[in-house]
Amino acid sequence: MKVNNPRAALTAVSHVAPLAVDPLGTPGKRQRAERIPVPAALADVALIDGKTFASAAGICLSELHDRVRSGEAPQPVIRQHRCTRWRMVDARQYLIDLATKGTADAESARRTMANARHASREAKARRAAASPAAKA
Repeated sequence: MKVNNPRAALTAVSHVAPLAVDPLGTPGKRQRAERIPVPAALADVALIDGKTFASAAGICLSELHDRVRSGEAPQPVIRQHRCTRWRMVDARQYLIDLATKGTADAESARRTMANARHASREAKARRAAASPAAKA
């Protein structure tokens, strides 16, 4: 690969996973780089990429972009060619809001199911009382 721009060459090389030896001793297998946790002092200014944000939310990257477009998810603070980043604080708050909404939705669903069961029991009782076999 011939690269005219030396900065582009550094960028191209930095995206290649490091070569390492796997546990069975087979050389040349690619392993994922270990992620270093963000220090607590930098958590409010740390930036994360879309892949990390999407995996934390349990959705695919295209779904994250759809949610950003619709305004449901926060907008990225950096949006450049091949470099989109969100503030970790914004992503964390979005995930907290999403979990809270999910809890509220679960409670609402529980109440709806309880009301439906109650209505079903009452309807069965009315049908049983109205049937000719019950009168005989």
